[in-house]
Amino acid sequence: MHGRGRRAPAAGAGFDVRMLAGEASEAGCDAEATLAPDDDSAANGAEIVLVFGGDGTFLRAAEYARPARVPMLGVNFGHVGFLARPTPRPWPATIKAVIDGRYEVEERTTSTSRCHTTAPCSRRPGL
Repeated sequence: MHGRGRRAPAAGAGFDVRMLAGEASEAGCDAEATLAPDDDSAANGAEIVLVFGGDGTFLRAAEYARPARVPMLGVNFGHVGFLARPTPRPWPATIKAVIDGRYEVEERTTSTSRCHTTAPCSRRPGL
């Protein structure tokens, strides 16, 4: 839930804005956000994970949210948008609804796969 000048409403509503350290630095937000570890504990204790990007970004964020069993909301800034639903246009109202606690969680099925080969495997294939 971060964008320049967007932290104040979230922080004022009792939300802590977290970002992975590397991504916060790239976005120039490392001084404004709580830095989360780049591991399975990144979403521990979070109420919701907000993802700004496309479906690839959403899938990557799911790797962090799933171990903590934290619901996710994707704001689609990509080109396809099968997973990240709200388009950029109405996203401020969507974020306000989250801050106000006006949202419902839909359970989704997830799957896990393993790579069985002698060649090196990527933990995040295709990303």
